[in-house]
Amino acid sequence: MRSTVLCSLVAVLCSTWVGSAAAQPGPSPASLYDVSGFSLVLLLAPGKPNAPVSGLSPDEMKALRDADQLLPYKSFQKLDGVFLRGERGGTLRLRGPEGREYSCTLTAGPPYQDTNPNTVYVRIDVTDGSRTGSVLKSEFRITLGETVVVGTSRVKGADQALVLLLTAVPVVWVYKPGNGVTAPVLVAEAKPRYTAAAREARIQGTVTLECVILPDGSIGDVRVAKSLEPGLDQEAIKATRQWRFKPGTKDGKPVPVQVSIELTFSLR
Repeated sequence: MRSTVLCSLVAVLCSTWVGSAAAQPGPSPASLYDVSGFSLVLLLAPGKPNAPVSGLSPDEMKALRDADQLLPYKSFQKLDGVFLRGERGGTLRLRGPEGREYSCTLTAGPPYQDTNPNTVYVRIDVTDGSRTGSVLKSEFRITLGETVVVGTSRVKGADQALVLLLTAVPVVWVYKPGNGVTAPVLVAEAKPRYTAAAREARIQGTVTLECVILPDGSIGDVRVAKSLEPGLDQEAIKATRQWRFKPGTKDGKPVPVQVSIELTFSLR
């Protein structure tokens, strides 16, 4: 019995405003100053000595390089990465070494007496449930789209330290074809795998994903529009994140474009 997966790029969907509850008619100058959310990445240093860190974006790698003279570490291991939606912040949990959990409270707002509308003032407080008080605490200004090293904290009882990265993610406009916007073109795809449980249960059908194709041709936000089975949904997302496109363009320049992708799982 063979398992097969058929993949197809179905259609480009309507224009949406990522990070906002309602669609907007089009970008305005004020929208450039809005925050979609905050991306946080927790690293362990030193990880494996002299081993290159994996799972970081180019901007996160650049932030580490820029802080090289301030950080006494040469290798890192990614422990956890989360995205906190909204412009005001909130509280979330980060997985630390050896299953330890950290609570991170982030609050944000416009900086006091700062005339730069692209700047956000951020307060971060990271606590360890097994300790009293803060593990890492910091207040700073950050420019929308910028990634910074928030700070470091020694791991109690170990010759290791935590390193926290933060990116202030600006609101991104996602377009549809027409009126000067072209559709993305698929250039490389990866096939999702059948899970053992789904194969044993002989589950077949289609997963539909709504994906944002970024200006560099990679996959951005992914949402399950039509679910098949939780394990197969995740396999579809995992495979689709490896797809690459010739990006869509607006007036000749690459822009984010939302598309619908169908992945059909069948046993035969």
